[in-house]
Amino acid sequence: MLQNAGFVDVVDDAKPCPVGKALGEWGIRGATGGPAGAWWNMKDALVEQGTVGAAKEYEDLLAELVKEWDETGIHLVTRMICATKPLDS
Repeated sequence: MLQNAGFVDVVDDAKPCPVGKALGEWGIRGATGGPAGAWWNMKDALVEQGTVGAAKEYEDLLAELVKEWDETGIHLVTRMICATKPLDS
């Protein structure tokens, strides 16, 4: 899609992102920030659209998820896509 839009030098890089205390300091950071941390920020939208009944229910679900991450650890795949769009002459 980027190339079709006129971008060049497209680089698509996938890396594992550790999540959970079981994976050390970076795993702790991955559970509160980074890709996993985004789930904390979706609470209001998910409650508003009715995906989850109440904020407390969502918080409880995430607390259970973080507990599981802390016990076993997981790796989420994070993708960084960079490209250059040349200036038109």
